[in-house]
Amino acid sequence: MCHKFHGEGADVGPDLTGVGRSSLDALLANVIDPNQVIGKGYENTEVETKDGRTVNGRIVEDTDTRIKLLSAGPKEEVIAKSEIARMRTSELSLMPEGLEQMPEADFRNLICIS
Repeated sequence: MCHKFHGEGADVGPDLTGVGRSSLDALLANVIDPNQVIGKGYENTEVETKDGRTVNGRIVEDTDTRIKLLSAGPKEEVIAKSEIARMRTSELSLMPEGLEQMPEADFRNLICIS
């Protein structure tokens, strides 16, 4: 839903096939503490629009006139820069915390890297 692994999945988060992410220890460390290391380009940006909406995601496009955010789903949101009231980069990952507290069978499916 958020990451690619061996070519399957989405581009919201980093590709988990890469070096340093394919070991069980590295994967568990990132699942248990997703805010420990946030790769460049995967920062969570929060945008508040002039009409009061708040949108979160990672910036995948930034032009003179608009930005495009990508969030879980994957879901894309295009916002005109003229509609932005406030924009900030969060120190928190887009990846939710507490995934290790899900039911054991679901957690085992999440971390299965075979």
